[in-house]
Amino acid sequence: MFAQLSEPRRKKRAPTSEESPLPVPIASITNKPASNERWFYYNATLKDGSVYVVQEGDIHFLYKMGFFGKGMLSRGKPQHARFTSSFQGINRKNLPPSERHFQQQRFKTVRKQRYERHLAWYKQLVKRKQTQTNNEQTDGNLADDTEKCEGEMEEQKKHGKHPVHEDSSSVISSSSEEDNDADDSAMSENTEIHTKSSNVDSESKLGEVKAVKKLKTNIVKKEDPYKVYEYLQLSLEEAFFLSYGLGCLSLKNDKEESMNLTDMWKEFCNQQPTTFLGNYIAYHYYRSKGWVPKLGVKFGAEFILYKKGPPFYHASYSVIIKIVDQRSLESIDGPKERWSRWAGLNRVTETVAKEVLFCYIMKPTTLTDEELMSPKCISSFTIHEVVMKRIVPSRERTNPQLPPEIS
Repeated sequence: MFAQLSEPRRKKRAPTSEESPLPVPIASITNKPASNERWFYYNATLKDGSVYVVQEGDIHFLYKMGFFGKGMLSRGKPQHARFTSSFQGINRKNLPPSERHFQQQRFKTVRKQRYERHLAWYKQLVKRKQTQTNNEQTDGNLADDTEKCEGEMEEQKKHGKHPVHEDSSSVISSSSEEDNDADDSAMSENTEIHTKSSNVDSESKLGEVKAVKKLKTNIVKKEDPYKVYEYLQLSLEEAFFLSYGLGCLSLKNDKEESMNLTDMWKEFCNQQPTTFLGNYIAYHYYRSKGWVPKLGVKFGAEFILYKKGPPFYHASYSVIIKIVDQRSLESIDGPKERWSRWAGLNRVTETVAKEVLFCYIMKPTTLTDEELMSPKCISSFTIHEVVMKRIVPSRERTNPQLPPEIS
């Protein structure tokens, strides 16, 4: 029995272009028949209970087409390299909106006060250098003037020239004229000093602007000598679906030995003896229906379901997986749950605009433990879905299928 799942809520800034839903050539999309000559293959390694994809091209296509895995250093999409080398002080023009928004969010934590303080320190440094250069120039000019005066005095002494003595009256009149001339010269010197100081201030401001522009233009992007490479981490369900369901992933263990489907199934069941069987059957089922299951540990569930992928729609359902006996409908993979847990889970999912979806996996009674150690047992399971919703009396009273109120 399958539940009727409602249409999810599309994101406001969802991308318009859509890639292939799976990382293999699909005949209905490419208009070409699928064959072994036109097939995509990806390489991965099983290490420490997780599956890693190392090659950059495989990482790009596996996440771009189907949204498989997550970046080891990112929340979802592997974008650590873009995160570290997105700006680095270099001015970039004509950036796309997504890149510009990413840079704004990346450098939003830099405070304005910190920027102003650093700018003030830089201005002080520029002024200090300019004053040093100006002092050196003035000292050089004074030395040249003194040398010139000394040279003129020596020439006068050599030629025997002496100052001429004049009468007292002429000296008094000349002294008064000299005083007037001194006043005029002092006024002219003050105006010259004022103009020189204003010119020095304007030159200093221009020097600061030029220095800042020079600082911006001289910034060079350097490669990180200790660069950290980001890998794509696949869950065990995703890795087995790519190998078993699509046949496009070749997996190797720690000893660089290739693993076939039976080896992968046994190894994954040994690593997760209580959860892998049910989780993979549910994962395979929802992938075949066009959903994109992602890990739902954050919301207290095994999976959360996206339509087409996380960039396009919000997650619609929190999936709870239970393996039950086909006859008695009793849980096999654990003790019975309490309603208090389901009430709390329903409250959490309502706050994030989701619904709780119970996925009951019916195990046949004739299935033995030996058959469970092979992937051939997958086709013998059946699935029953139940959507849990909270009853709203004001909304449900208008439903004609419900009985009338008791008076």
